[in-house]
Amino acid sequence: MKKNLVFIFVFTIIFSVCSGKSLKTKNLKTKITKEIQKIQGDQNNLLSIGPEKLKELSLLKKKQYSLEILSSDENLKELGVPVRITLIGKDGKTNVIDGVNIKLPKTIPIATLSYDEKSYLEMVKKEAPNFVGKKGNKEFVTFPLEELALTYEKLNSKYPNVKNLSEANLEKVMDDFPNLSEKLLKITSVEELLGIYQFMSDIYNKQLVYEVHRDLIARKDSLRETSIYGLVEGEFHMTEAERIVIFDFEGLNMKPHKALALKQSSEIAKIESEKWAKELGIGTGDTKADALRHTLWMYQLCVEVTKQTGLTDFLPYDKNEGFKFAEEFGTARESKIWERYLVLKDNPEKQVNYEWLDMSNRMDLHNNVIGREYFRTVTKEGNYGLEWKSKGKYLKIPVLVFPAFETPSLQVVIKDLKEKIEKSVYIDINNEKTKKDTLEKGITKFGFPEHFGKIIYLRSK
Repeated sequence: MKKNLVFIFVFTIIFSVCSGKSLKTKNLKTKITKEIQKIQGDQNNLLSIGPEKLKELSLLKKKQYSLEILSSDENLKELGVPVRITLIGKDGKTNVIDGVNIKLPKTIPIATLSYDEKSYLEMVKKEAPNFVGKKGNKEFVTFPLEELALTYEKLNSKYPNVKNLSEANLEKVMDDFPNLSEKLLKITSVEELLGIYQFMSDIYNKQLVYEVHRDLIARKDSLRETSIYGLVEGEFHMTEAERIVIFDFEGLNMKPHKALALKQSSEIAKIESEKWAKELGIGTGDTKADALRHTLWMYQLCVEVTKQTGLTDFLPYDKNEGFKFAEEFGTARESKIWERYLVLKDNPEKQVNYEWLDMSNRMDLHNNVIGREYFRTVTKEGNYGLEWKSKGKYLKIPVLVFPAFETPSLQVVIKDLKEKIEKSVYIDINNEKTKKDTLEKGITKFGFPEHFGKIIYLRSK
């Protein structure tokens, strides 16, 4: 018995035995039953994989599979569209599995499985050209951000969470991939098993992105851009730099989970800062409450993008994903104009004076950095694990556990940031001499480099 036998049968067990559904052949079920009993008889087989192997798996930052669609016959969608999966296993060796069937809803074309950013750009240009932006010769889709976030949130609930295979999720996955359990007998390594998880997650995500585009295009005449950030009052119009960063650089229409992360993080920051402002009896502009809003917003944006990206891509959580996106967006927001963003984005180490950056912009840039660095300090990426789960008449079933992403509770974070703000630096924006002296100084990635690492506020009330 090879030590990786645990993995060979993980999904077969989950898909076929645990849910109470029998396999297609009695002999196959009998064979797997015997293997389960052997594994249950010696749980040390599970430990033979070892923590180092699981840690190694957690270092994988790429897809462990490639996909080839074997038929474009739309009549096959109800029974299952055949595809070929090439799994990338141990030491880069490949394992080709032919004839895996994918059921698709009638409303989703088979071609959706191979759509890319260019495909969706052409779709929007043809059917909703008002939502195509341009910078130089580059075109990109620019749906209203809040609408994109809300549409993704609504439609995402239809799809199973492959990382949390509940009983309901199992039934849905088994139905959508009707013969995958048999094909999994060909898996030979834990890397290949990860490729299967990624394959299923991607198939659902491709359908979801297609549905998001169709929903927004269908409502094109009623869509409008509104304020979801609470960082400005009234109607919210994104700046040129923000729009280019998230829709061109990030391709947000292809990654609507990041739009949801922006929405969720900004709402939390707005609510908590306004609550604190009321408690302190102060305003929300350039005050301690404003400092909380920006530090908490950047922290929470890093967290949400890291979590959402991990769930969507089915890769280990990578804090750099959240940090990079928050840095790009936060910097673009204060830059406003694209050319200014290009100057600021490299975070120069030496101080440079940008006359167009007023005191408020500097404060926000400065506190944004503090929020992101705080995220790096207090969060932790976990490794893959294995656990035994009780299912049905079989006492224990081995399951690959996706890495945890450890974060403090929101209450702890808010309390911690407030304490830091109470020890922060007050620079009186109403003092003309202080203001003039400050604006004559250059900046690094911190708006006030002489106060490196400390939160800044400019108004006492």
